[in-house]
Amino acid sequence: MDLTLLKEAIKDIANNHNLTEKAVIAALENAIQIAYKKEIKTPDAEVKVDLDFEKGFVTVAQLKLVTPDEKITDDALEIDYDDAKEDADLFLENLEDEKKEAEERLANANSLKKSPKKAALLKEINFRLAEIENLSLKVKEAKENIRFGGKYPLYCDIDNLSQIIIKIISSNFRTQIAEAEREALYDVYKDHIGEMETGIVEKADDRAVVIRLRHGVTELSRRELIGDETFKPGDQIKVYIEEVKPTSDPNKPSKGPQVQATRSSEGFLKRIFEEEIREIYDGTIFIKGIAREAGTRSKVAVMSKDDAIDPTGACIGPQGSRIAKVIDQLGHNSSEKEKIDIISYSPYLPLYVADALRPADVMGVYLVHEEGKKYPDAYVVVNEEQIHKAYGKKRSNLKLASRLTGTHIILLTPKEAQEKGISWVGIEELKRLASEEKLRQEMAEYAEKSRQDAARRAKLMENKKEEAKEMILPEVSDEEEEELEEISTYSPKMEEEATSVEETPLEEKKEEVIKEEETSSKATLQVKTTTTLEDLEKELATPTKKERDDRKKGSKKRPHHISEEEIAHAKPSEGIIPAMPIYSQEELEEIEKEEAELEEDDSFDEDFDYEDYDQYYDEN
Repeated sequence: MDLTLLKEAIKDIANNHNLTEKAVIAALENAIQIAYKKEIKTPDAEVKVDLDFEKGFVTVAQLKLVTPDEKITDDALEIDYDDAKEDADLFLENLEDEKKEAEERLANANSLKKSPKKAALLKEINFRLAEIENLSLKVKEAKENIRFGGKYPLYCDIDNLSQIIIKIISSNFRTQIAEAEREALYDVYKDHIGEMETGIVEKADDRAVVIRLRHGVTELSRRELIGDETFKPGDQIKVYIEEVKPTSDPNKPSKGPQVQATRSSEGFLKRIFEEEIREIYDGTIFIKGIAREAGTRSKVAVMSKDDAIDPTGACIGPQGSRIAKVIDQLGHNSSEKEKIDIISYSPYLPLYVADALRPADVMGVYLVHEEGKKYPDAYVVVNEEQIHKAYGKKRSNLKLASRLTGTHIILLTPKEAQEKGISWVGIEELKRLASEEKLRQEMAEYAEKSRQDAARRAKLMENKKEEAKEMILPEVSDEEEEELEEISTYSPKMEEEATSVEETPLEEKKEEVIKEEETSSKATLQVKTTTTLEDLEKELATPTKKERDDRKKGSKKRPHHISEEEIAHAKPSEGIIPAMPIYSQEELEEIEKEEAELEEDDSFDEDFDYEDYDQYYDEN
C-alpha cells in the first residue's frame, strides 16, 4: 500500500480532530498493531510497525525472543536460533519468487499500448518491486543480527498486509483517533483546572446541555446548571473547568465527557467575582470562603489587605452596582435570581458567625468547643422578629452560615437562652474582643518574625565563624608562636597608650613632628670636628670652581664692604666650634685687588642705585 496517498488524509484528520499529525500517525501504527495481533491470534505479541511516508512503504513484523530450543516455553513469543535463520531464508525465497512474477507482469505491461490503464499498471508494478526490494533488505539485515537473547522480526507477507490495513482503517483506526483526541484534550486542559472558559451550546434539552469548547466537547447535567436556567443551541455560555480525566480512567475509559465543567460550584462564583470586581482581581481584597446553593443563595466572605478599604462596600459597589453585575451572570433565562450575601471575614470566630447570619441582626453569640465533635457549637441569640430571617427560606441562610464558618449554629431567642443558662456575649463586646484578638495576633506575628530574624542572624554568624575556621593559615614555628602570644597579650597599659594615640588631635601631632625635626637638626649641628684652624683658612682662601667661573663672567651685584659697626654688632656663635677671624691679611689684600679690577670693568650698569642696595643690605 502506498502511504504517500495517505499524507493529505492524515493532515485533514489532524485538523478536524484538533490533533497533531504525529498523533494521527501514532494512532495509525497502534491500529495496525491491534489488527495484526488479531490476525496472528496472539494478543500479547510484540509487534513492530514501520511507516515510511517518504517512500510509501509499510512493514509489519512480530518480534520474537531468540532462545535455545531446550529453553523455549512459549512458541508464540520465542524462537530458536536455527528456526529464525530458516525463517529468514524461506522468506527471502518467497520474496524472490514474487519479484520474478512482478518482473514478468512488468514486461507484459510494457508491451501494451500506451493508455491511462497502462500507466497506472506500470506504476503499481514498479511500486511492488520497490516494496519487495525494501523488505528483502530488512530480512537480510535481520538474518545477520540473529543472536541469543535478541529479538528476531518475523515480517508479514506483503499480500496479506494490504488486506490488514483495509480492515483496520474501517474499525480500529477510528477508535484510535477518538482515543488520541481524548488524550490530546487531557494534555490541553490538565493545567487549566479551576479556570473559566467560554463555549458554544451545541445541544440543549431538559436533561443536559452539550457545549463545544475550544479544544473539545463537554456536557453539563441539570445538577451542574444554576437553578432553572435554560439554553438553546448557539448560545454562548461560561463554564468552570472542574476536573479533567485521563484516558486511563477505569470508570470512563473511552466514553462520556472527559472535561467535567460546571456552573453551580463555588469556584464558578469566585471567578465571576474576580472578573467583575477589580480589587479582588488585583489582590487588594481576597475571598476567604464561599458557601453556595446555586440558584438560591450564596454567602461570600471577603477580607482586605488595606485597612483603608472596606471589603464589603467594594464588592457591593455604589447602590449595589457591582454585585448586580455578578448576579446578572448567574441564571441564564431563570425565573428567580440567586441572592448573594457579602460577609466581612473575621479571624475571631464568634464575630464571624454573627456576621455570617446576615441579613438577620444578631444580638450575641456563645461558642462551645466540645471534645469529640467535628465542629464547635455556636449558640446565636436573635430577637423573635429576626428568627425567620436567620433561618431563611428552607433554612438555607442557617445552612450556608454554618457551612461558611465551619460551626454548628443553634438559633435561640433571648428567653430560650436564659432558660438554658447560656451567658452569651453581645455584639459590641464581641467587636472589642475581636480587636484585642487581632492585636494579640499581630504582636505574636511580630514576635515570631523577630525570632526568625534573630535565628537567621545567629545562623549567619555561625556560618561566618565556620568559614573563618576553615581558612588555611600559614605554618608557624614554636618560637614564632610564643612571640605572637606575647604580642597579642592584653594589658590595660597598652589600651591606654592606644587610646591616647587615637585621641591626639592632628595639630598636636604636627607640632610634635616639628619639634622632633628641630631637635634632630640641633643635634646635627653640635658635632665636634677634627679639622684644624689652618686647614679651614687654606680651604677658605682657595676659591671653588664655581666661584672662579662666576668671577670670569662678572657679577652685576656690588660686593659689600663690612663696616666696623657691623663687626662690633656681630655676635660670635655659641657653638662648640671656637671663634676665628673671617679673613687673614693676605685674603683681605686679595679681595681689595679683585674689587679694583671690578671697578675698572665697564660691564657694570651705571644706572644701578647702589645706595638703595646698601640700605636694603644693611636692613637685612
